[in-house]
Amino acid sequence: MIKELVEISKLFIPVIAMVGIYIAYQQHRNSQDKLRLDLYEKRLEIYEAINKAVISISWGTGELEAKDKVAFEEACDKSEFLFRYGLRTKIQDIRNSRHEYLEVKRKQERDVGDDEKMKVLYEKEDHLLLKFKHYQKTLRNDFSVYLQMERV
Repeated sequence: MIKELVEISKLFIPVIAMVGIYIAYQQHRNSQDKLRLDLYEKRLEIYEAINKAVISISWGTGELEAKDKVAFEEACDKSEFLFRYGLRTKIQDIRNSRHEYLEVKRKQERDVGDDEKMKVLYEKEDHLLLKFKHYQKTLRNDFSVYLQMERV
């Protein structure tokens, strides 16, 4: 009887091994899904911060609340590690253009009354506004490659 039980228990060893392999595989898949989700959330956070800054210039004054300014600058910094060269370059261009736009607005406030300087500043502002309208149109498409869960 004991000999028969030992023989039967030998049959269960491969079954137990297969169950162990299956559990390990499921844990591996879960950790991969978690990694994709974390990466997606970080990229979405960057998209939202940058999009908010772009919209603030395209349709407003370009001013952001202090927390949104910090979020924008952090998003630009983090993008260096989370996106490929093309989008990283565009994000840095948006950052530089935003800083340039804000500088133009400061100069406009400072140089009120100097018609020649104001004309140049308004032309530069118009150019930058066109740039930001273009960013607004293309930003979603640029990020969409990175914000598809199956590709993350």
